Amino acid sequence: MLNGMPSSRRSRKAVLRQSPMSRSSRSRLLHLLHSIRCVPVNHEMWDGLQSSKTSMHFKPFYALRELGLVPLARYAVYQFVQRSGWLRWRTPTFAWEERPLEMWLRSHVPSDPEGYARYSETRTQPFFFQDVGRLGVSLKAILGEDVGAPVEEADSALDGRYRLFGQPEIALGNPPNWGAFALTPSGSEKTTVGLERHWTAYDLNELPQDVKLIWENSRFGWAYSLARAYALTGDEHYVDGFFALLHSWREANAPNKGLNWHSGQEIAIRLLALVFSFYAFNQALRERGDDLAELAMMIAIHADRIPVTLLYARAQDNNHLLVEALALYTTGVLFQEFKDSAKWKRLGRQFIVQALEGQVFLDGGYIQQSMNYHRLALQAGTWAVRLAELEGDPLPETSVDAVRRMTLWLAAVVDPVTGNAPNWGPNDGATLLPLSVCPFGDFRPTLQAAALTALGDPIFPPGKWDELALWLGVEVARDDTSMDDAGQRRESHHRHEAAGDQVGVRPGDFRQSGIYLMSGQKSRGILRAAQFHSRPGHSDQLHFDLWWEGINLARDPGTYLYNADHPWNNAFMGAWCHNTALIDGCDPMLRAGRFLWLRWSNAKLLGRWRSKDGGLEILSAMHQYRSREHTVHQRTILRVEDRLWMVIDDILGVGEAGVRIGWNLPDAPFDMDERTLSVYLQGSRVSIRAEGIQDRTALYRAGELMAGEEFVPDSRPYGWYSPTYALKQPALLWLRSAHAQLPMRGVTKWVFDKTVMEDIDIGWLDPEMGRPALSRVEYRGMRAET
Repeated sequence: MLNGMPSSRRSRKAVLRQSPMSRSSRSRLLHLLHSIRCVPVNHEMWDGLQSSKTSMHFKPFYALRELGLVPLARYAVYQFVQRSGWLRWRTPTFAWEERPLEMWLRSHVPSDPEGYARYSETRTQPFFFQDVGRLGVSLKAILGEDVGAPVEEADSALDGRYRLFGQPEIALGNPPNWGAFALTPSGSEKTTVGLERHWTAYDLNELPQDVKLIWENSRFGWAYSLARAYALTGDEHYVDGFFALLHSWREANAPNKGLNWHSGQEIAIRLLALVFSFYAFNQALRERGDDLAELAMMIAIHADRIPVTLLYARAQDNNHLLVEALALYTTGVLFQEFKDSAKWKRLGRQFIVQALEGQVFLDGGYIQQSMNYHRLALQAGTWAVRLAELEGDPLPETSVDAVRRMTLWLAAVVDPVTGNAPNWGPNDGATLLPLSVCPFGDFRPTLQAAALTALGDPIFPPGKWDELALWLGVEVARDDTSMDDAGQRRESHHRHEAAGDQVGVRPGDFRQSGIYLMSGQKSRGILRAAQFHSRPGHSDQLHFDLWWEGINLARDPGTYLYNADHPWNNAFMGAWCHNTALIDGCDPMLRAGRFLWLRWSNAKLLGRWRSKDGGLEILSAMHQYRSREHTVHQRTILRVEDRLWMVIDDILGVGEAGVRIGWNLPDAPFDMDERTLSVYLQGSRVSIRAEGIQDRTALYRAGELMAGEEFVPDSRPYGWYSPTYALKQPALLWLRSAHAQLPMRGVTKWVFDKTVMEDIDIGWLDPEMGRPALSRVEYRGMRAET
């Protein structure tokens, strides 16, 4: 075993960290890291290598040790070719008309609009769907009473109101200003950036607002809305609306001019939307040769732009690479009339296989350690597997198996009642396939489509979450027998069990991902305890999520914004805002920039124990505070049926320390005294009782102190929840703190049934490194021993 990974399948980054390196090679790379000012290119973690004032001389060493030689070398080369002007030379600006469709087509393919339209009718390569009208009939059956929602969303887009990041509609106009930052709920005035310069001339650090507020509408999510409305109604008004918006975007965004050409991933996501639209509107386009030719030309120009900066995606080795490879592969497979289609197909397939096999852990977790990025990667993987299957040249079994593992992993952590997942890790609101009436936070559409594609069985019973699967052309089983078979398959994979017409989650370990599940009948807990094999997005070791009857009771606050004025500049990435302990006000790892953590603090599972009938469950883990020598945080969690959840935090070390424990809760009515916080949810009262580490307590909501004693210097980011990007909502944050000699112990009890405290018998152990806080638990004839 190496860092928790089987030696036969070690992560590539772990292998790189063990690889020998000559002194001269190491010296040259360290010199390069010192000499390059890392300017962020696509909102990644590299940009902070030189920005922090802490441990300036050691950060290049930590980066080399933890990120690996090859990714850093690739990034350094990319920075060099950008700064040298080579990328500007390689991606010149030009007018769309200067490179017409004829330039991209093979010699035997007619390039005039009418001729190309006739040629397109003869194409034999199948897409996910062929007859959008027939698909619309099935879509109506799936949506039922929600059948009007896609049409309303499309009408809103034509009226200039768009849904960005899965948020409620926001008015941007039709056509919108493609260089304007979309207003966030807290925004006060519209800000724009000119789109007339070459894309390399923009410094994302110097923009007045977060560039994602410009990029999001240029991902063409509105194209999927218009396609869905066209499928349901057959009204070519939506086709007209699509091309009106497309013409507007084209006029404002000449190739390689402006911010919308800055990111290879943004180009790839837009390209996938263009390809989808080519097929969704194909019946209408048969009589619109000019529009069809224009759309094909834009597809070719977008595909041609991606390989030039693919080195950056390879350096990131995350969803950037997977999505950009998918866009190339898709274009190469479906548009064989393009001269470079074979090259795009080969290159795209190569890196799809590399990404799926290298970025997915053995237990199914994803390299970016983010629920939303996991979903994004699963959507990309599902698209790739399905398209390769339709082409008649399936992806290697290892790649398909990676998609299977991702599906089962995500299904295990998703709440079976709501389809929601813990809001862990970076959440930038991204979705590759916005083809559902379900809310943004509902992961069931992606899971159902992925399960049908990679597993051959549905995970959920029929419902409105089946729409994405329909668009991908995978049949949704709708009879009782098929659902029974699906339940047996889930049981065999030890991830799910049938529970009436719902899917329940069984306790499980995902050691490579650092995710540990505990589950009763009505409640479930998820502990974060990772041994990092790839760079962490958030400092969230020993964070604990608690779910009760579909409510995310103890939750992760999310992300909100990557780039903003203080204190909102990626504010929710640190330990201070997670459901864990903060020691001496310091993060356990070194925050080396807006997106970068170094000196990774790895966690270790101490063990888990259950009573024979599963009614009692104990889980214990620990991690060392890298920022405070010889200091360890150990957390032991006890579940007593669905009546009580108890979290015991032991802080071990030398000398005195200031310790703070925080819990993020939903925005709900509450009562609070010195030791107990009671919240009222869905007509029920949940009591949260504290013992130890409570010299001071405070309850915050939306940046304001609601109860207790103020003891933080700036409370503005306290008491918020961000369900998706650029959106924050009021929430409760309960803090308690103490300063004393170590060791210290704090206990938090989540009481759902008061009678449990009368009958429970607990064997306590003194705080000691490497052992749980409990020796045994007995309750009404049940017994669990550690």
